Amino acid sequence: MTTQQAQEYFQTWEKASKFQNIPLLKVGKDGLSIQIDPRQPNRLHCSDELVSIISNISKTIIGDWNKTKSIEGITYLVYRKPSNRSGIEPLYVGIANSSNKKGDNISSLWRNARAARFTDRVNSNGHVDLLSRSLFGAYEGYKHWVDSLFVPNQPSKLSHQTFVHIEIWNAESHRMISCLNGTPLYVEEMHRLWVLKTMGLGGQLLNRDGN
Repeated sequence: MTTQQAQEYFQTWEKASKFQNIPLLKVGKDGLSIQIDPRQPNRLHCSDELVSIISNISKTIIGDWNKTKSIEGITYLVYRKPSNRSGIEPLYVGIANSSNKKGDNISSLWRNARAARFTDRVNSNGHVDLLSRSLFGAYEGYKHWVDSLFVPNQPSKLSHQTFVHIEIWNAESHRMISCLNGTPLYVEEMHRLWVLKTMGLGGQLLNRDGN
């Protein structure tokens, strides 16, 4: 794949995707100032919009699992919107399967309102939990997220508005490489990373060893 081909794949996918612009974190009206609960001063929280959509997706996936099992899971993209130009800047490509690793039961990821990888509960190992632990504590695993998302030395301010785009994944979902029909969820994740890295965006992606 050439850089030009990768750019064309991404641009086609970007135009076809309906970005919900769901804030990753609970922020103020400016989209940048972190809202901290005084009862939990060293914790970040998922935005209310994100909690709501994940709750609805959980119900949809659970309902589908009990019927047709046609939903393979979700794919999601953490991204930011630069202030100096249009379009998006991808930051993290992720997936969450409907089933467990054996494929014989629904994944435990969907058994609470703040499901999948988007949970801010303490020690849940969700994205926002791990980001909190790196921002306010000694955990090093999400330091690259902190460096990318926050104004240096200002844990109360994002450097750019940061959003999440979530898609329920089934046979009809829009593939990044549109000529490849029926791509499984885990293959789609690899394709998206391949396209973005071929475009030269690998240096800004937060994907590291599955985190």
